[in-house]
Amino acid sequence: MLPRARGKPARAAGSAHPRTTDVQLFLFDTRWREAPFSRDADAQVLLRPVGDGTKTFGEATKAADGRIGIRLTKIERPFLDQFAKATSLAVAHDGQVVAEIPTPGTARALAALRECEASALKDWGLDSATMMSLRSYPKPTGGSAVWIVNEDYPDEAIRNNEAGTVVALLKVGADGVATGCAIVDSSGSKTLDNQTCAIFGRRARYDPAIDATGKPVIGLAAVRIRWVMP
Repeated sequence: MLPRARGKPARAAGSAHPRTTDVQLFLFDTRWREAPFSRDADAQVLLRPVGDGTKTFGEATKAADGRIGIRLTKIERPFLDQFAKATSLAVAHDGQVVAEIPTPGTARALAALRECEASALKDWGLDSATMMSLRSYPKPTGGSAVWIVNEDYPDEAIRNNEAGTVVALLKVGADGVATGCAIVDSSGSKTLDNQTCAIFGRRARYDPAIDATGKPVIGLAAVRIRWVMP
């Protein structure tokens, strides 16, 4: 589920997790020997010629083939509607544009993403029309940070010096309990990925999704956990 917009020599890719508010963008440039910045909680995405600057969390990342890039997260889904109309995308750090690429064909890519999203919902046993009409999505009760403690770091991962960021998709019941978990962005460690789903399956509690009539229903929630060696 990766809509792609290509420039030369830069490339952008993005993903939206089905019927959640989580959108991520990845930018790679073969000219970069290092990322334009390591971490920035106040980075901005600029869509031209449409849209105002969108605040995002940015951090350095690396593609599987070794290319250097930046990952932008904490972007709300309404951003996609503007993205479909844009002809270029830029990223600003400390008030300065550090990357800009053309984004031809974005509307077609996002249409394909939505088709993929509907298919993914069907695989999860969810009705696309119902999910698209939700009044609100599941929200973690008390915040998800309280669900993981240092002692949860698997011994095997510590022995192997494994760390990384996991993005998981949870199926949350009308009672707020997670009933399913799928890894959509691996940490690179199967041990950490499995531990993420195990913890959220046992401990996650949500205010459930609310449908158009005001009734609690099944919904999906994306979680992002950065495992750092204790």
